[in-house]
Amino acid sequence: LLDEEYSSSRNYIFKLRADDIGIRMNNRRLRALKEAAAADPANARAQEQALSFAAKQNDAEIAIFTERVSMYPTDMKHKFQLGLRLFKAGRFDEAIPLFQLSQMDGRSKHESRLYLGRCFFEKNFMEQAVSTLRAAIDGVDVETGKLATELNYWLGRGLEQLKQFDEARKVYGHLIQIDYNYRDARQRLQKLVAG
Repeated sequence: LLDEEYSSSRNYIFKLRADDIGIRMNNRRLRALKEAAAADPANARAQEQALSFAAKQNDAEIAIFTERVSMYPTDMKHKFQLGLRLFKAGRFDEAIPLFQLSQMDGRSKHESRLYLGRCFFEKNFMEQAVSTLRAAIDGVDVETGKLATELNYWLGRGLEQLKQFDEARKVYGHLIQIDYNYRDARQRLQKLVAG
């Protein structure tokens, strides 16, 4: 119905809503495929189906959010969402400018900085990654929660790459005080402590 209304009226809000519904439907399908793959790890076909569908879905969402950014060029929320999809696709050079812009929006400021730091990390620009992640941590109001743990984890990884092991040890130490089993932070800390 929304597609038909968009075709007749050319009012983009109808297409936007139709695309949102399509994204939610695809997310449900992807969750089902991932659950099937997790239930049977030896089934290579199930694993491939989940990965293939995830890649196709991400490509479709890149097209959707590229269109939204062109329709609403001042809406930073769409720039952030497009940046996320480009990040997932490994297209870091395209994602970086979007995260730099979207950090101006208070709603996505801290997450934009997290992903900006991660883009720099993936590009092996470690000084920029560490600097960005430190600024993001300084700007976050709380020391716990998913965002804070992610920021600290990637800061620790960046410091490790820069061979600033004492600082990395402190960051990982702080991180395991928040969440002892977060990713591989404990194992990384143990390696640093062991020298």
